[in-house]
Formats: sequence, structure tokens, C-alpha cells
Amino acid sequence: MDVPEQEVQEDQELSLEEIIKHLSDMDATEIMEMIDKANGVLKKKWKQIQPTESKLKKLNKPKKPASKALKRNQAWIPFVLKHATDNGWESFTIQQTTKDKTTGQTVNEIVDRSGSIPNTINYTYKDAKTGQIVTPAFIFEDTQKHLIYKDAMSLSAKLRYTDDEKTVTSDLFNQFLAEYEEPEEDESESSSSSSSSSSTTSPSSPAVVRMTAAEKELEKQRKQKEKEDEKEQKRLEKEQEKERKRKEKEDEKEQKRLEKEKEKEQEKERKQKEKEAEEERKRKEKEEKEQSKKASPPAVTKKVILAKKSTASSSSSSSSSSSSSSTASEPAPTPAPAPVPVAAKPAVSAKATKAVKTAPKNIPPKPVEFNIPNDGFAHKWEFEGKLYMANSDGYVWTRGSSGDPDEWVGIYYPAENRLDTSAPEPEYE
Repeated sequence: MDVPEQEVQEDQELSLEEIIKHLSDMDATEIMEMIDKANGVLKKKWKQIQPTESKLKKLNKPKKPASKALKRNQAWIPFVLKHATDNGWESFTIQQTTKDKTTGQTVNEIVDRSGSIPNTINYTYKDAKTGQIVTPAFIFEDTQKHLIYKDAMSLSAKLRYTDDEKTVTSDLFNQFLAEYEEPEEDESESSSSSSSSSSTTSPSSPAVVRMTAAEKELEKQRKQKEKEDEKEQKRLEKEQEKERKRKEKEDEKEQKRLEKEKEKEQEKERKQKEKEAEEERKRKEKEEKEQSKKASPPAVTKKVILAKKSTASSSSSSSSSSSSSSTASEPAPTPAPAPVPVAAKPAVSAKATKAVKTAPKNIPPKPVEFNIPNDGFAHKWEFEGKLYMANSDGYVWTRGSSGDPDEWVGIYYPAENRLDTSAPEPEYE
């Protein structure tokens, strides 16, 4: 069954209350878009309700009533449409003027329409005014569709007269005139019709194109296909543009990734070079230290153990032993100084710091007796007019105000009668 040409599309109208109720279900962007469109419609409506002076003149100007001939012709076309649909029709032509969009030229098309055949295929269509389903008695032979009002306009011109000079009216038109009741004509109508007939001018003759209804349908399909092809072409161009942008984005992302990897590699190489340079510097420093050790004389290492502070009895016994040893060595029997316990300095570790010996002088040193008892304590000792605190290993400190060892001075060598102040202080446990 063919699709009917005249078909009513009923749009459901929403009331104002339903539209307001529907707003709560819409997104903010949709509401803004609706407000935008509503403002545009409001501007147009506002211009319509507030017409300009020229528009007011046109609105106030009385409309010209239709002439008798026009009213009769308007009634003749529906008469032909009904008669042809019920009784059939012969082939005829349709003339219509169109404008070519490409060239802008006006074209006068002549379309040949075929005659009718009985509707044996049970073809139906929906009437646009009444909405009823109509089954016509006759249909076109080529398209197998019903006769429409536009076709009846061209067919009525052919069926009105029996000759080409349009002097003798047909029997069908005479039948129409017998049934038609002409309305009364006013003076204003006659004057307007005469003025309108006198003012008509012959338009410029456009180009004439003659075709059949089938060719017209093919032309319509061709234009539709061109329109669809153009739409498809635009869609493909849009897809290609989208793909191009996506590829550019991916290339840019890949470029950034490669640059980042290159920066990481350069940073890694820089750190590796710095590490190698630091290792090379440390190696050179180590070699220089080893060479300086080989060039300098061997250092003297002494193991010093400082005992804790003893009781008063051990202190007195050590004092007596010290005085006896000093009496044996010295000519005058002078009592030895009381030993001072080491309180401020901790014990020296087993691994004492190495002390470097000074180079021997040309004159052999005079040996001097070093009478410090080997009791693990530091005692008062005088050297070159200064008082120090020293132990039996030759470790020398300054003497504080309380009589205890204070700051490190150096190591005394009795065989050389020399106080080496460059010797480092030993480590204590």
C-alpha cells in the first residue's frame, strides 16, 4: 500500500501549566536555552503588537473582495477534483515556474501527467481536512496515486473549454454553471476587478522545460539524492576534521612524553657524571694522603689509660712512692707534689691518635729526666717556666684554676726535651 500524499500531522499542544511543570525536570543549560529562544520569540511578538506607521496603514487598508470570476473559478476547481476522482480523467500537463538556485534563472516546467486507471490495488489516503481515510475510484496510471488539488487546477483549465481558442465551454463546465449560484457583486468589487485587470503586465518569458510525471519524480529523487549526498559529504568532512584533531592531540601528547623521557635521561646522565667526578675527586684525595704519609716520618702512638679517681689512701700511697722515687733521683729531699685526680677528661681509647715526630736537629738533644709517676693520674709539671698537668706517657694539659687538667697542649718527649704541640689529643673511652 502506497503512502498517502496528503496526511495530517497532529502536534500535541502543551498548556502553560504543563510547560511550567516540565521546567523542574529540565537541566540548567536546557532552561537557559529555552529562555534564549523565548526572548527571541518575545521580540518578534513585540514587534508584531507594536507595528510601525507603514504597517498600520497596511492593516487599516480595507481588503479587496474577490471578484465574481475568481469566486467562480475557486468553486470550479473542487468540482473538477470530485468529478475526476469519481469518473476518471485523461492525460494533461502541469505548468509551474521555478527558480534555479545555482544559476538564479527562472525555469518554466511543463510536466506531462498520465491519465487515470481504476483503483484495483485498493489504494487509500488520509484527507488533510477531515482526517478520514479515502479510497478513490481512479488513480494515476504512472504513479498509482490519487489526484490532488494542484493537479485539479491544471486539469480544470483543460476541461473548461472544448477548443484551443477557449471560445466554447465544455458540457462539464456548463453543468457546473447550472449548479453554481453566483454571489451578488458590489460596486467596489467591480471597480477593483477592473483596476486590477488594467494593471496586469506581461512578465518576461522564462525558459521552458517539458517533462513527464515520471521524469518529474526522477528529478525529485535526483535532487533528494544530491541533498543526501551533500549531507553525507558534510558529515564525512566533520568526521575527518574530528579525526585530524584527535590525531594532533595524540601526537602532541606523544611529543610531550618523549621530551619528558629525554629530560629524565639527561638528568640521569648528569647525576652519573657528577657521581663519577665525586668518586674521582675522592680517589685523588686518597692518593694524595697516601703520598703525604709516605713522605712524612712515622708517627708515634702511645696507649694511655687514665684511671678513675681513687680513694684518699691510694692517693697518699702514690704520693709517698712518688716522693721516694724523687728523693732517690734528686740531691735534695724535696717532697713530691700531691697527685691531682683527672675528673674533667675521660679515659683514652685503646686506639690513640697518631702523633707525628718532628725532624731531629743537627745538635743531639740533651736527655732530661721526666719524673711523673706511672699511676694513671696527671700531676703538676713545670716546663720552661710554665705549670702544666702531665702523666707518665708525656701527655700534657694546661692546669686549671681548680688544679685539674683543662685544655690539651701536646706530647712531651724527654729524650728530645721537646713539647710537640702539633700532636693531636688522644681519644678517650
